[in-house]
Amino acid sequence: LFFRTHNVSLPSEREEDPREGEDFVANISAIIGRLVPDPMRNTSALPRTSSREYNVIDPDTRYLLYSPSGGFTNQLLCFLSAAYLAQVTNRTLLVPPKGRHSNLFTGYVKLPLAETVPMDHALDFDYLEGALKVDLQPINGTLKQFISKHLKPRQDEEGFLTIERLLKTGLRQASHAYQDKLERRIMGLKSQVVWLYGRFYTKYYAAKGHITRFVRFSPYITEFSRIIAQEMFNGTFNAFHVRLGDYGSRAKQVSTNARAFASLAKKLGFESDVPVYLATDSYTRSYFRPILKEWNVTRVTDLTSSAVVKQWFEDFHSRLPNTDIQSSLFGLVDQLVCARAQKYVGTTISTFSKVIISMRRNIPVIA
Repeated sequence: LFFRTHNVSLPSEREEDPREGEDFVANISAIIGRLVPDPMRNTSALPRTSSREYNVIDPDTRYLLYSPSGGFTNQLLCFLSAAYLAQVTNRTLLVPPKGRHSNLFTGYVKLPLAETVPMDHALDFDYLEGALKVDLQPINGTLKQFISKHLKPRQDEEGFLTIERLLKTGLRQASHAYQDKLERRIMGLKSQVVWLYGRFYTKYYAAKGHITRFVRFSPYITEFSRIIAQEMFNGTFNAFHVRLGDYGSRAKQVSTNARAFASLAKKLGFESDVPVYLATDSYTRSYFRPILKEWNVTRVTDLTSSAVVKQWFEDFHSRLPNTDIQSSLFGLVDQLVCARAQKYVGTTISTFSKVIISMRRNIPVIA
């Protein structure tokens, strides 16, 4: 809603052949640096959705490992793109943990243990394996720990590991022709483990495989959102997602308040007597006054007014080791609450909003 974005085509000479630069990484230490001693297992107590043992490298299985980055929605798109590549190359996908927001893979790989949660605590692996037709091997502990323990000791073993360097500018800026060439390159690799190292974030593979419709969060997170929708609104409400945070200053250059959001909501038929849920990463009453004037608004800070929802929050917080990861994971609940609304207005530039729209198109995934 704030501004339009434009795709920029880079000169073709910057799109290096995936087969080039294979001596770019002398060894794994050059990528992940020195390992800081840390407990090897995450302390999250959220229910698992996979029966697979964590951190397994089976000698008879070929694997694909990818490099996550960004907030959870970007990490989700990385996961979906990697799932497509694992599917078409007949590999089991090694799934790194969900981490709090970080800049690029170089930021993600530095996250401490307490700021990660195994991905099978956030996504419904049992469902996704069937829907995506790919085996998912979850990683517990940081990706840095996993690489140091399971890949680094065997990096010189013939036929075990290929580290596939990606474009320095990232796959997001790469042409479809380059990404198709990378896909074919992976198909031809014989190594037991292929690690896609670098700026892996891209929407291309997930769209190519038509798999974004299969996104499903864990039953625990899904039920939490259902409880909020039922207890706070009796199932009838409209919703906004307004991304400010790192885009706040740019948003306020366009408008000093949320007038445009309120105006669009009226055009979409937001009824004055239907309550509104407001999901946002930054709240100031003055900015949201145009919305507050028109509707009875509920925010995350209001949710504990329900005794039942309060119990869920207490349970949720007790299961997670770190307040940053609590906030990050609650974003998934936020998305599902917005997806359950009768009408919804989001933020154009935000992938968080786009996932909500995708969920609203595929309501059975949040039933």
